[in-house]
Amino acid sequence: MGAGWVTQHHLAGWHQLRDRAHVLAIADPDRQQAALRAREYGIANVFDSAQRMLDEIELDAVDIAAPRQFHVPLVRRERRSLMANLSVHGRAPAASNRLTLIGTRGTIELEGDLLRCAGEQPCELRFDMAAGYLQSYAATITHFVDCLRDGRVFETAPADSLRTLGLVEAIYAPAAARVGDC
Repeated sequence: MGAGWVTQHHLAGWHQLRDRAHVLAIADPDRQQAALRAREYGIANVFDSAQRMLDEIELDAVDIAAPRQFHVPLVRRERRSLMANLSVHGRAPAASNRLTLIGTRGTIELEGDLLRCAGEQPCELRFDMAAGYLQSYAATITHFVDCLRDGRVFETAPADSLRTLGLVEAIYAPAAARVGDC
């Protein structure tokens, strides 16, 4: 459900599992955007309504890749197996920052794509951030497909997703009130 910016990452992750799982349909109120994603990833069915998709296609699972404010209504509508929120609510990865952890036996510093460890076993590692971002989607989707196959509960089952989304909304509420006061 959804065909916006974040969907490119979800669909690329599903594409990596194309021998194990098939994306049958995509739904987005912007039908042209949904059709574009469908062409990019070989998805046969395009809908301009999530409800219409659910009514017309038999699905084993649903991946919600919609803006944050639509997650709760979509999770409540679709309570079968579902792929929960995989990113920070559909936002791009945060701009690279610097993180330093200082301990009694060493220091770890992450700056952009460089991880430095100082102490007993010093080292430096570089990461391909774009590949890591895509791989995080692929790994989560793989876990989801494995859980469906094995009959296990996915790490963010619908009830858990609703609780998590409730916490996220509670965190955003004070900030929204402050913006409204400006």
